[in-house]
Amino acid sequence: MCWPTDQGDCGCGRGHEGKDIGKAPLLGPGWQHLRPHEGDVLAWWRRWPRANVGILLEPSGLLVIDLDSEAALQEALARGLPPGPVSLTGKGQHRFYRAGGLRGRVTKHGTTRGIDVLASGFVVAPPSRHRLGGRYTWLLHPDEAPPQEAPSWVQDLL
Repeated sequence: MCWPTDQGDCGCGRGHEGKDIGKAPLLGPGWQHLRPHEGDVLAWWRRWPRANVGILLEPSGLLVIDLDSEAALQEALARGLPPGPVSLTGKGQHRFYRAGGLRGRVTKHGTTRGIDVLASGFVVAPPSRHRLGGRYTWLLHPDEAPPQEAPSWVQDLL
């Protein structure tokens, strides 16, 4: 994925702006249908050694609850969040769960309008750099807490 410069500009040379900086796929049309092998990934790192990391959600069988504010986090915690991997983002948290066949994306839900549920597309993952500064980091690594089934309230949103 695109990466930001130290000044927060597009680092990949394709002129990305705004929220696309650090998040735009570098692989061209059809990226969401790729099923890369280790050799593919190694070739991409040779070509773009500073690139951000993206996780394709559908092929990986993952669902992410994207919480972009403290208020959204508190609302989601009150609704119930099983343990599992958690990464810190530029503005909040990504909480990773097993998708269990769920697909789709819903955004701006809850009373805070700050809960996004993502079971298709991609998310940016650690150790990527955020355009606003800082890095995506694991608060709770998948090796420490494997993904669990998504909470029922999240499944209902999809």
